[in-house]
Amino acid sequence: MVSVRKFDLSRDYDILSEWWQAHGSFPPKPEHLSSTGIVVEAEDKPVCAGFLYQTDSKICVFEFVVSDPKADKQIRSDALKHLIQTIKSIAKEGEYTLIYTSIKIDAYINKLKDAGFIKADVNQTHMFCEIEL
Repeated sequence: MVSVRKFDLSRDYDILSEWWQAHGSFPPKPEHLSSTGIVVEAEDKPVCAGFLYQTDSKICVFEFVVSDPKADKQIRSDALKHLIQTIKSIAKEGEYTLIYTSIKIDAYINKLKDAGFIKADVNQTHMFCEIEL
């Protein structure tokens, strides 16, 4: 049984940071995370999370999705499906007409396709530039 809740920085950030690093991903700083963060749990244990970034257009961005690399594969799969559906519902409530995301993992790509996403670009390199204030 999975449940969905809002991301809590003090409770969740260290766990997600470990997951990002375990997957070889760029761990975003806390101030880079959207306030629209979702954590999916199984048996009261976090399994995956993702963030919806709102823009000044009808496009929203679904990024920094990460899962517990030690979680059971089927539990992780079910949790990701719940995360995707929750993000789609939030986007619809916000009256967004397009969700953008970038990924490279085939199993996750297939889950997104099953949820109605289409593959637009391939072989992209995503880059970040931190601005010092």
